[in-house]
Amino acid sequence: MHKLKNLSQSALISETKSAILEERRATTRILHCFREIESRMLYAESGFSSLHEMAIKYFGLSEGAAHRRISAMRLLKEVPDLAPALEEGRISLSVASTVQDFFRAEKREGKKTYDREAKLELLKKMEGKSKRHCEQELRTISPLLKPREKEKALSADAIEVRFTMTPELAEKLGRLKGILAHQMKGDSSYAKLFEVMAGIALKKADPETKKERKTTAKQPSPTSPTQTSPARSQSRYVPAQIKSEVWRRGQGQCEYVDPICGKRCDSRHSLEYDHIVPFAKGGPTESDNLRLACRTHNTYAAVREFGREKMERYVRGLK
Repeated sequence: MHKLKNLSQSALISETKSAILEERRATTRILHCFREIESRMLYAESGFSSLHEMAIKYFGLSEGAAHRRISAMRLLKEVPDLAPALEEGRISLSVASTVQDFFRAEKREGKKTYDREAKLELLKKMEGKSKRHCEQELRTISPLLKPREKEKALSADAIEVRFTMTPELAEKLGRLKGILAHQMKGDSSYAKLFEVMAGIALKKADPETKKERKTTAKQPSPTSPTQTSPARSQSRYVPAQIKSEVWRRGQGQCEYVDPICGKRCDSRHSLEYDHIVPFAKGGPTESDNLRLACRTHNTYAAVREFGREKMERYVRGLK
């Protein structure tokens, strides 16, 4: 810092310009590193359910910074010409991320699929534009495109969520406010409505909550699925009692543990009942051969068991 104070005006400007160029090159290198991490599924090996989670919890990026870099990385994978545009400052990281979000939204909503040439052509139109101008340009192409959902931590006990809903959904939620008014206790906010709805949904969907409600459950009989019969063990079907046992043992959380540092995946999202010894290799559908796994670690286990080549067509990012 003291050295900078001794620089002349022109030297300081030159130094700043060099630092910005270095920053752009470093950012592009990070995108290439993220690409390789995703390709090898190193985030899964390290106990994370996604590259996005690893970027935040291991590399220390903010939600927004992680999203921008991962989105830009995926666009760079499809359009390699993005790299020099980023390094030269013709396209900012925010603009690249916004354009990639646009391509994904267009595809998701079935409006249009862009090939590499079309993506490159649109990127050239965005050169030199700010994120705001980029968003305005994209809205002229697809006026009804929904903005990306946003989740932002406001404090230790408050999270802001923004999303766009259709008039039909708004009407349904309005009706639910009336139906659930007695449970909302005079609070007509959407936050209270979602809190009440989440409680109702969990009572129906959470295996542990279901189990607690069965106060008069029967004791397993000698032919109960708890002691899996040969016919059961030869099927992928997992009986309810075995599901309950596996869920309770795993405490409703992915059971993958990083073999090096011992970090357990903390995902509770879309958990699956994964065969430890794969079913395709003769593994039985019994509680001792089942574990809870998030989609990522179920897939990662399959890649390790059956090989990268075989799984490339099923797993995004391996190619």
